[in-house]
Amino acid sequence: MAIHIGKKIKEELYSQGISVTDFAKKINRSRNVAYDIFERESIDTALLNKIAKVLNVDFFSLYSSQKEFSLESIKHFNSGGAP
Repeated sequence: MAIHIGKKIKEELYSQGISVTDFAKKINRSRNVAYDIFERESIDTALLNKIAKVLNVDFFSLYSSQKEFSLESIKHFNSGGAP
């Protein structure tokens, strides 16, 4: 099942009791952009890293736990070859 990262971020934000306004300030974005982030199914890694630091949550682990990739594709990636 695909991860909807925006929903995960929103869930974590609310579980920590952080307001959208405070969250937006901490990631140097407007409230409108923060609400837009909640709707995203994917996100830029630099922005996700900033959000992860602000919320103190490793969102990247959500992706690594999916294991939708094969061992063979990892070998090609690590060796610099095409799959």
